[in-house]
Amino acid sequence: MISGNYLIKSINDDIGKFTITLTSDQGKHNVRVIFHESIDISRGTKLSYRKDALDELIRRYGKKFFSEWPFFKVTNSAFIQWLSNESHELVGYTDGLTHFVFLGSNYIVDVIEGYEPKIEVFD
Repeated sequence: MISGNYLIKSINDDIGKFTITLTSDQGKHNVRVIFHESIDISRGTKLSYRKDALDELIRRYGKKFFSEWPFFKVTNSAFIQWLSNESHELVGYTDGLTHFVFLGSNYIVDVIEGYEPKIEVFD
C-alpha cells in the first residue's frame, strides 16, 4: 500500500504518454504513475489554490485521509461534469471516464481518463 505524505516531483505530458512522479516527504520512496496513452485532460494546481477542495475532503473524510491516500478516484466528479459541459455533452463522451487525483503536499494533479494508469514504486 502506498501511503504517507508525498511531494509531486514532476509532471510530464508527452505525446502518447502522461507521467507523474511523486517522492515521499522523507525521500525514501518514489512513485511513478504512467498513463501510456494521451490523456483526456489534466489540471495541476498549487495546493494553496485548492483550499475549498481540501476543506471538503477534511469535512468528509477527516485529516487522516491525506496521510493514507496520496492518490484516489473521485465519484460524481464536478471536473468531469465541467468537461461534459465544455464539450457540449458529446454523446457518451464522459461515460466511462474516471477522475483521478494525485495529492502532494505541494501540488494537486487532477487527471480524467478512461483507463487505469500503471503504478511503479522505486527507490
